[in-house]
Amino acid sequence: MIMHSDDFEIEENKLIKYHGTFEEHVIVPDGITVIGKTAFQSCRNIRRITLPESVEQIEESAFMDCCELEEINLPEKITRLEFGTFYNCKLRNIILPEHLTCIGNSALFDYYGEKIHIPESVTEIGPEALRGAARITEIEIPASVTSIGDRAFWQCQCLTRIHVSEQNQNYASRDGCLYNKEMTTLIWCTAGGKTFEVPDGVTRIEANAFLDRRNLEQITLPETIVSLGRYAFCGSSIREVYLPAGATDLHPEALRAIDYMQQVTVAEQNPKYASRDGVLYDKNVEVLLYCPPAKRELVFPDTVKEISIHAVGFSIYTESIVIPDALKVPNFTFSEYYCLKHVCYHGIQFTIIKNELDALFPFFRLIDEKNLSVEIRPVEKLPVVAELFLKNPQDEKLKAYLKENCTETFQSLIDMKKPESFKKLLDMEIFITEQNIDELIRYAIGRKCYDIQLMLTDYKYRHFDINPKDLSL
Repeated sequence: MIMHSDDFEIEENKLIKYHGTFEEHVIVPDGITVIGKTAFQSCRNIRRITLPESVEQIEESAFMDCCELEEINLPEKITRLEFGTFYNCKLRNIILPEHLTCIGNSALFDYYGEKIHIPESVTEIGPEALRGAARITEIEIPASVTSIGDRAFWQCQCLTRIHVSEQNQNYASRDGCLYNKEMTTLIWCTAGGKTFEVPDGVTRIEANAFLDRRNLEQITLPETIVSLGRYAFCGSSIREVYLPAGATDLHPEALRAIDYMQQVTVAEQNPKYASRDGVLYDKNVEVLLYCPPAKRELVFPDTVKEISIHAVGFSIYTESIVIPDALKVPNFTFSEYYCLKHVCYHGIQFTIIKNELDALFPFFRLIDEKNLSVEIRPVEKLPVVAELFLKNPQDEKLKAYLKENCTETFQSLIDMKKPESFKKLLDMEIFITEQNIDELIRYAIGRKCYDIQLMLTDYKYRHFDINPKDLSL
């Protein structure tokens, strides 16, 4: 039977839904044993809830987005906090029941308290269980805990100390950080200074171990390190990393999302990886594995034939890239290099005036396929076509395109400051005519490119039998 009152919808002993709107303090009726899924979700005026001691179970997301909720009592019969139980609430100093066994996924997301006591009965702390608990400074992990989920303490900016009971059979702590019991895996690094030295004996950095450690600028890995998990240093401010000879098991995204990374150095004795000019490759330097996003210039060796799908991410620092002939660039690679200006692709140099998402790929198509129909701004496109023709002077299609756009091509070479390419085309003596030379001379003067002006003036004198003293523009 479903019973409705003014504020509560109840089925047998289960509170299905709370329908109140303006109350700041809600008292749940006696006899309720279950608080149903999303029963109080998004009740944004409630500041305090009183539960009867009869409550034995709180289902997932029961109080999700009660964004003003500061206080609630948890009856002793409750053994689990399910997914999102108090997600995005303002709870302060919550007292967890002494028989609680599980703090579920995101159960205390954005917890507002400065401290929290985890009972000795708890065996499981779920993924992101305390994410965003920004005021907590330390956490005690009791001996009973057997499982701590991924990113359980993410965005706990003030958390400087995790202490694990010496009796715990699965976890250990050192200098406030969380490890496995054997001290071979670093699981979570708490907030601290600008430098961190991973203890000798550690063989693995777990996924997300240094997540959002934005003040961390320097990391020292021991010679014992073997494995780096996915996003191991994501969101940190590390500038460089040294991979010792034994570091042979890197997740493809181990070094992703480190915005200030400039340099990766690999020990010469490492059998799986190599580095050249601060960039990470496979041992044979044939596969590009990782580009540090804060490098201003990237010059890939001629041996590189392939780019790993996770090698290139987001960058606002890299301005110049040199891509060798053997390397074909997959779609979307470098699409988030927002400050990229100068590219040399298979020997063809070009400049990107306005770098937008996927701005590179029309250029790559133009060069790889000689596809003259690709949509690129003429001032950027025509110099590339000119460079292509200089490499392929027998290509009649390219020659015809340049003749059709002769004046604009030479003007674009002036704009892009390419006097060498300008001279090579000029010396072919197949493009410049009496009809367009004066316009180009005026254009060069207007752009203050006086070296090109002199080239054109000399060309006009030699080819059109005009004395330079008689030139009038």
